[in-house]
Amino acid sequence: MKLQTKFTFLFIGLVVSMVLITGFINLSWQREAIKEKIRVRDAGIARALGVAATEAILTQDFTKLRNYIDETKKNPGVAYLVVMDTTGRITAHSEHAREGSMLRSLPDIKSTRADRTVEQRYVGEKSEPLYEVALPVNFASQKWGVVRVGFFLDTLNEELAQATRNTTLLMIGAVLSAVMVVVIAGKKITHPDQKLTSTSSADLTRKVRVNSRHEMAEMVHTLKQERGDIHKNRKELEEIKQKLRASMEELKKKVSGLSALNKGSRVLISTLGLEKKLGLIVDIATSLTNAKKGLLILTDEGGKKLHLKASQGGDINMNLHERIARWTITNDKPISIGEGIDGSWLQKLGEKAVTDVIMCAPLKTKNRLLGVMAVESPIFGKNFTEADLDLFSTFADEVALALENASLTESLIESRQSDSFNRMTSIIIHDLKGSISGLSLLLDNIKDNYEDPQFRADLMATIADTIDKTEDLMARLTSRPYLLELRSESLNALLQRVAETLCLRKLPDVVFIEEYDELPKIMIDRKNMERVFRNLILNALEAMPNGGQLTIVTRKTNRPLSTVVQITDTGQGMTKEFIDHSLFKPFRTTKRKGMGLGLFSCKEIVSLHGGKIEVLSEPTRRGTRFTVKLPILAVNGRLRAIRKSLGEYLLETESINKEQLETALKVQVSDERKIGRIMVDMGFVREQEVELALERQQMAERRLCDLLQRMGKE
Repeated sequence: MKLQTKFTFLFIGLVVSMVLITGFINLSWQREAIKEKIRVRDAGIARALGVAATEAILTQDFTKLRNYIDETKKNPGVAYLVVMDTTGRITAHSEHAREGSMLRSLPDIKSTRADRTVEQRYVGEKSEPLYEVALPVNFASQKWGVVRVGFFLDTLNEELAQATRNTTLLMIGAVLSAVMVVVIAGKKITHPDQKLTSTSSADLTRKVRVNSRHEMAEMVHTLKQERGDIHKNRKELEEIKQKLRASMEELKKKVSGLSALNKGSRVLISTLGLEKKLGLIVDIATSLTNAKKGLLILTDEGGKKLHLKASQGGDINMNLHERIARWTITNDKPISIGEGIDGSWLQKLGEKAVTDVIMCAPLKTKNRLLGVMAVESPIFGKNFTEADLDLFSTFADEVALALENASLTESLIESRQSDSFNRMTSIIIHDLKGSISGLSLLLDNIKDNYEDPQFRADLMATIADTIDKTEDLMARLTSRPYLLELRSESLNALLQRVAETLCLRKLPDVVFIEEYDELPKIMIDRKNMERVFRNLILNALEAMPNGGQLTIVTRKTNRPLSTVVQITDTGQGMTKEFIDHSLFKPFRTTKRKGMGLGLFSCKEIVSLHGGKIEVLSEPTRRGTRFTVKLPILAVNGRLRAIRKSLGEYLLETESINKEQLETALKVQVSDERKIGRIMVDMGFVREQEVELALERQQMAERRLCDLLQRMGKE
């Protein structure tokens, strides 16, 4: 294809593209302008109708309103005008025969509910496209009705079609004009370049015949211009290559720094101890900045004294680093010093010269400055770069956050340990208080009733029971907290023993009702569950000081498979606020004497059994009902063998010993981590061994679910 033809097609293509783009933009603008003009006109007609409707409603004279509707309807673009009340009944219509009727179509309902201007398009009864504007008629902040004006869309479509035709003709004329210009001027413009092209594509030694000096001058000018462009492009290409190499090196360095920063972040969020973590922080800082030396200096609580916590790399000038650290803390910004860097601020500190390159960054959090971190002597280059300082400062911020979190975690652990100790002490005091109260009661009656053989027998039995409870309490204190001794027990028999111990059937002012359903034996801790039911029954009796009715009911439920025990009294009820915010919480009680630990310990024991305790009580109605739900678990040896803890599976595989398990369990009392994670962090077991034990435990749990389902069906 000849150069002239290529140039012609290229130029025509560019012109056509520009004309098409300009034409489409102009057409879109014209369409929006036409729509906006018609919308403004239609809204003006609707507002005028709304004013006329408001005046007619206030004066109850609809003559002017109907005259306005008739005049406006003469406009060929107006389809209808309607005035409706708030119920949808037509008050005035351009078709008078429809006045007084109700409109129930979807557009009618939408317009009737209008609280502001509503615009909608829909197809009319005669399948003609309509555009409607609906306005609410408001007066004195009250809606009196709605005015609706419908317009034919044919007018809009005609104007849009005319605008499209005009734009199309304009585009065709522009394209034809461009073609004529190219045909006339193309040959003259491309003639010198054609000869150069033919020469360069064939034998360069061949002579090119020219017709005039002017043509020769143009060819020479074109050749020089092309040669200059080639040299310029070659130079720009070399510059781009150099910049690309520099950018690639910088990118590699940043990727390496970010990778090291990511590894450092994983160390910071690990569960290592604080002392080990400090040494690793300095090691990561020196590796991150390619430095030979590094150190970490922290302040005390008051922020006055500095303490070196970790260092690496041999001899360090601590006097200089302390001065730099104080300057960094005071000014709250990182600093890099070395060859060629202004060190005038060091002269104010008494240092005349710096023998090595140092970079220091503050460890700051939102609340306070924790200290500084510094590195010294870069391995590559004379000084640390700005990129090194930015990366080092970012890592310092993460270190500060990690140190603050570690400090808060230690404070939280200490607080939880203290809280756990206080709770345990309170429960012990509560249990001892009950035993002492029983002994005190016997001591008060011993002088008058000691000669009675029955009293002496009761005295010996009470003392023996108190001793057993105290020994049991000491045994629980010296073993793992909250460790249940599960055995197969009859819940009905346990409740009957508690009732016998408290002499419920002999109380003069209390009507005692017992309803025991047939229940299977379940796995429970007998002593702890006796304690639960004893506390609930005593609370019920204390709520009825003048007597009443006490009811104990047991039953079995299949979904879920569980036993239910209900203890109901007719005493004074509790408020909903007390139940929601105070019940089952320690040190919350309505009694004059008491620590509020009875119901708290009841809920804890029931929860350890996998059950739950519920209460129903209202102060306006006399009576309270406590419901204890316990799951029906192992009756036979298979189920009991299945319900093992993770530690027991690790003991079976000899991954740990009993001493290590007890140590980990003691740590778990005041730690939110799971027992497996605690043993891994303490170095007792590997993660792979924990994963295997967890798989065995999950398989056993699935077997447990299958057995429970079969028991429920039986």
